[in-house]
Amino acid sequence: MIWNGFKNFFGQPQKDWATWYNEYQKTYHPPDKNVLLSTLSYVVLDTETTGLDLKTDQIITLGAVRIQNQEIPVHNVLSCSIRQNILHKQDAVSIHGLVQTEKKGVPAHEALAMFFAYIQSDIIIGHHIGFDVKMIEKTSLHHGGGTIKNLIIDTSFLAKRLDNPMNPNSLDGKNYSLDVLCKRFDIVTKDRHTALGDAFLTALLFIKLIHLFEKKGIKTLKQLL
Repeated sequence: MIWNGFKNFFGQPQKDWATWYNEYQKTYHPPDKNVLLSTLSYVVLDTETTGLDLKTDQIITLGAVRIQNQEIPVHNVLSCSIRQNILHKQDAVSIHGLVQTEKKGVPAHEALAMFFAYIQSDIIIGHHIGFDVKMIEKTSLHHGGGTIKNLIIDTSFLAKRLDNPMNPNSLDGKNYSLDVLCKRFDIVTKDRHTALGDAFLTALLFIKLIHLFEKKGIKTLKQLL
């Protein structure tokens, strides 16, 4: 039956997804929560944006690295700049130091196609990841895609939970920034405020956090969640 242009049984128009999002939906499958944390595959994500307003700002660069068997294969990363229709605002420069003097990069739909093909069914990791996910989903919806189905874990929350398992949200967020946690866990901060650089630092932080959880007897995804 041809659905395009018709309504489904609930009276809503059938969505005509972009090809890259259709492929993502076909291949995605949720993770087995009983599997050991050390054997799961993760994608660590970061974005740099024109600002911090979800309604008006856009993604400038997108970076991601993969963790497999608690290692980061450096040959398997995603890094792309997204072409903008306007130049960067001054507040974006103050955040990450990037200055756009000309329109460059790949179109947003091409970056999205690369991103959704890259993440596959892996668990997505990020530091204060909620903002990055919302920016990607906003861009995806604007270009014929949909939301991210993957399980998402925030390293800032993980660190809080490690310190205070009963009430992690009671802790002061200032002590759980990426810079503070990297210093705490002896991670050398290099290429800070670049999407790929921050993704790599977050990946190192996540690996250290998982090792500490394992020492506490939390060894499966089900136990972590």
